[in-house]
Amino acid sequence: MMERLSEKEWKEFGYEKFFALQKQKNKLSATDCSYDGKTPVYASQSQNNGVMGFTNGEPEIDIKRYRYLIFGDHTRCMNLVQCSFSAADNVKILKSNGLNMDDLAFIAVAWEKRIPDMGYARHWRKAKTVGISLPVDYKGNPDYNYMTLYSAKVRGVCS
Repeated sequence: MMERLSEKEWKEFGYEKFFALQKQKNKLSATDCSYDGKTPVYASQSQNNGVMGFTNGEPEIDIKRYRYLIFGDHTRCMNLVQCSFSAADNVKILKSNGLNMDDLAFIAVAWEKRIPDMGYARHWRKAKTVGISLPVDYKGNPDYNYMTLYSAKVRGVCS
């Protein structure tokens, strides 16, 4: 039987343990989007899973090798990326260090809950310094197995 969240030991980790901040070469705007575009453009918004629109241009980030998380600097929203993409200004592109989608989702939710709401201000300066509180294994490392099982259980209940 799976342990309850309240029964697990927890520890804080810095975001750098899980992500590398990816530099943006091209910061797109709404004028770069088109009705028939194929490449999603992520922006600092909470609606549409962070997708502002689509562009006909080639994706700036190819997700073949890594999973990505988009952090909306003005909204604190964390959006999981499912396909190659481009991004607008006011987002942080975070390349995961090999996390699967379940672990990425668990970490994103845990992290977002720790970032204080400062209205429309930029939140990255706080986001990069708050610890991400996660369940740990007996060695004190993030318990990836538990996070994966927990996420799968939540998906099963919600699907």
